[in-house]
Amino acid sequence: EDAVLRAAFRPEAPWVAVRDDLGSRAARAQGRAPATVPSLVQPTPPGLGPPSLAFAAAPFWALAASPPLGAVRELLEVLSSPEAAVLASAVPPWLPFVSFAALLGAPLGSRNEDLDLHWAWSEKSLRPLLLAFVDQHVRGKDPSVWLRAGSDWLSETLRGLCHRLAIAFLEESFGDKLMARTLWGFVAMEMPSECREVCWGAQDPAILVLLSRSLQVSGPAPGVGDEALFWPLASYLGPQTEALDLVQRAGTVLASVASQNWPALLSAHHRARHGGGASPLDSVCETPLPAGTAPPGGAAAPSSVLDELE
Repeated sequence: EDAVLRAAFRPEAPWVAVRDDLGSRAARAQGRAPATVPSLVQPTPPGLGPPSLAFAAAPFWALAASPPLGAVRELLEVLSSPEAAVLASAVPPWLPFVSFAALLGAPLGSRNEDLDLHWAWSEKSLRPLLLAFVDQHVRGKDPSVWLRAGSDWLSETLRGLCHRLAIAFLEESFGDKLMARTLWGFVAMEMPSECREVCWGAQDPAILVLLSRSLQVSGPAPGVGDEALFWPLASYLGPQTEALDLVQRAGTVLASVASQNWPALLSAHHRARHGGGASPLDSVCETPLPAGTAPPGGAAAPSSVLDELE
């Protein structure tokens, strides 16, 4: 695994530990790979830098560099395994999401510039690995802590990634669901305002329409076991409220979309908060209510409000 990760940075010249004894030299002369003991030949260097530059972070940065398809597959196989939790625990909490968004938002590297562009989200062989990566490192993890503590450079990075991802989502994927889930992750309330504006269609309403078609509400109740959302539902709700003009425009755009989708539901939530009324998400709790049942306080149940949104 050590060699796989190192090779991902230099696919044309993979790293190999080399011994200089007579047996190893004879094996190389015969075209065979000599036995090596990496721990003795090249000991692991001490971690002297910040966690974002530690060796555990190397595979995540490799993904962000849009390597060739073969390297991406090998990296995802390593990072989507249960053992990858050890790597994730040693890197900054924002790095898995940043590397994943960077991977989806740019075409994969290629040796031949004349070939058609290849995207990670369009490769059928990568799809299960991409979904496993999301489940392992992103889904259900609250980004609020690292977003609040983030520096200016991280905010600028997120703005750039969101812009690039939105262009690829609209012009290349035409509404791919995994792309939609990733882009909608930028609508979390602690994300930079420029990212949220892009996702709410302030620059191009077509993005919001495509998102609404791809992000259908599922699960026993909104936000409960719903695979459309990267983060916990609370990350999208506040405590602050989204800009009124933003969600009002979104509501107008989504008025013609006849489906139960997350953009429409969250838009209705924020508009209700501004107006002092009941939000369609007020009744969301750990124990889902039966369909059509009014929660305590008389507010409408999620299913009935979703029906009204249709």
